Amino acid sequence: MTVFGRDFIKKGMDVQPGTPDGIPRFRFGCMILGLVLFGGMEPGAASPDCESILPSLKVPAKLKTRGKPKRGRWENVDKVITRVREAVQDQACSLTLEQLFRVRRQEIFFPLTNNVLRTVPEESLHGVSVYSNDGERLGEFSNIVPYHRSGGLYAVKGYTLHYFQYQDQEGGLHSSGTDLLLDNFLLEWSEIKDRVVISTPSPTEGDFQPGQRQ
Repeated sequence: MTVFGRDFIKKGMDVQPGTPDGIPRFRFGCMILGLVLFGGMEPGAASPDCESILPSLKVPAKLKTRGKPKRGRWENVDKVITRVREAVQDQACSLTLEQLFRVRRQEIFFPLTNNVLRTVPEESLHGVSVYSNDGERLGEFSNIVPYHRSGGLYAVKGYTLHYFQYQDQEGGLHSSGTDLLLDNFLLEWSEIKDRVVISTPSPTEGDFQPGQRQ
């Protein structure tokens, strides 16, 4: 959650429980916070135009798995997310992982790829458990960090990549590093399946890109 969001909730709760206007003011604060975080839409909601596109994108797509512990194939994840993100970029959409993928069993891991970091709203992953690729719990997701990389000798433009940080049990902050993530870091499907992974504003809200901080 952003600093603004935390401050807004605190202000909204600074009302004595016994006062007549306590409940309405708190509910109003929650409503405004929802508009800030989700662009005026409930998590998982989609405009009629967005909903009409989804069947043609063949989602929810089967999440193919591999390895032990069982985890989604990172290439499968990236392919589906890219396809849907590009198809709905001009629509007002807020889509959860469960709307994009279907699984045979709930006890699997989901790979936290660079493409997922590029796309997902940071608030969606805040506080979720992060695991190594052998299933060891490392800590809790903290934040996404964008960084710029030059295009090299023959490229005119550079490009933006992302890594993430997580917090261990002692409160220490660790970085995923700038190497390709693939399936080196995992999340529990059962914990994140109802989290928003793609959130695009209506065209009138400007040129905000999925995953970009406002």
